[in-house]
Amino acid sequence: MPAARESFAPLPIEVSLARIISQGLIPATAAPDVVAAVARQLAIQGQQVSAVPHALLVRAPEATPADVEAAFARGDLVRSWPMRGTVHITTAADHHWLRAALMHRTDAWVRRSEADYGVDAALCERAAEVALGLIDDQGPLTRSVLLAAWQEAGLMEAFRGEDVSAYRRRHLLVRLQREGILVQGPRSGNEHLVMDARSLPDAESGPAGTGVAHGGAGHRAACAHIAYRYAAGHGPVGAEDL
Repeated sequence: MPAARESFAPLPIEVSLARIISQGLIPATAAPDVVAAVARQLAIQGQQVSAVPHALLVRAPEATPADVEAAFARGDLVRSWPMRGTVHITTAADHHWLRAALMHRTDAWVRRSEADYGVDAALCERAAEVALGLIDDQGPLTRSVLLAAWQEAGLMEAFRGEDVSAYRRRHLLVRLQREGILVQGPRSGNEHLVMDARSLPDAESGPAGTGVAHGGAGHRAACAHIAYRYAAGHGPVGAEDL
């Protein structure tokens, strides 16, 4: 019996071809537009800004680079850290519920940063206040403008006699997006501008319903939906892949 089961195991080339099909990388399964392409995958890695249009257009061959720019400009697509330490592209509709369901996965990172760089809740609240005030006045911000504002607000002071400003800047950029206050939207040059994330559909309006945060009543349903969407957009996959 074991030998018989092994004879039906898919070959690596078969798995690769099936994944190409499920990811919409052939005309028969391609998406009609870039927003639909991202929704199908739930999240697409967006660490390298210049590679983002290629990752979207290969899955929506009838779209153009201008369509990618427009999707971000309209706020239909956003860029952030919704699940782990790698930047991903999601639809606006999926951003908050996905972020809320998986935010607990970076709790250890938050605690380490608080201990090592003196980043506490009060400092984060002040950083959010500065950022949102500037966005209200100027609209979406370049990273350099936001970092300069934090510097001017005195948020980059030494901690335990050491210059920790580089670490604090990254921590605040990630943490305020992790917590759903900021997100990256319209593209300008080789960066996505930082904008107010509070206008996006909230976590309670997602497909898993309310209470999707870890420990909430809807968390298990949210995880099941993530698994379903991942398998549908990337399969065949196993539990370790997920």
